[in-house]
Amino acid sequence: MTFVQAVAILFLGLFFAEFFKNMNIETLDENKAWTLFILLIVFLYFKNWIQYSGKKRVVLKAKFKSEKPLDQSIYLLWVVPLVLLIMAIALLRVLKY
Repeated sequence: MTFVQAVAILFLGLFFAEFFKNMNIETLDENKAWTLFILLIVFLYFKNWIQYSGKKRVVLKAKFKSEKPLDQSIYLLWVVPLVLLIMAIALLRVLKY
């Protein structure tokens, strides 16, 4: 889950960086933006670690045992971040030229 969120943040960050560059708005330099991205990833990791372990996780498991199982594919969980990562890499290459 953290990987999906991290790739989404990366893609949105690159998109808004290009948008602000085209609008001639200077917000952050490149080093500060990457530092902010790393700090956000660390925050996401600990937020998800706290959220999906412990008492809250026990409640989620009990809730899902009583309900009908969801028909969601594990492949979708892998395809979404891969597509976003490919788009982010393509956008990053466009930004460099």
